[in-house]
Amino acid sequence: MKAVVKGVTVEGTPSEIAELIEQLPSTTKSLDLGRLYDPPRPVRTTKIPEIDEVKQYIKNKTDYINSWGDLQDHFLGGRLKSRGKTEDDYHLFQTRYQLAKKKIETEENGRFVREKGGEYKFVKS
Repeated sequence: MKAVVKGVTVEGTPSEIAELIEQLPSTTKSLDLGRLYDPPRPVRTTKIPEIDEVKQYIKNKTDYINSWGDLQDHFLGGRLKSRGKTEDDYHLFQTRYQLAKKKIETEENGRFVREKGGEYKFVKS
């Protein structure tokens, strides 16, 4: 399923999308249901990791340091593009990556801070 939230396309199961929406500030939760749709799914040739797989990978890193590129290289052996043939896979993986980080922030009572170079480091609250 895909949803367009604040102009950004997210893809995932209905529960993943609902969970992501719950993480948004309350002022942005007015989802335009007219833009929520479930088109026929193409056959995936790329295995996108589940949220718990991504979460475990991040937790195994020193200080939970991670980056979007590092995750793509690790799980897929290369980079996806946000437009074109790999667009659906890109958005699904990006959504699961964001949800994995949110779960870690909740479980570990902290937050991810973006460092120079595009890496994220976990900081305890």
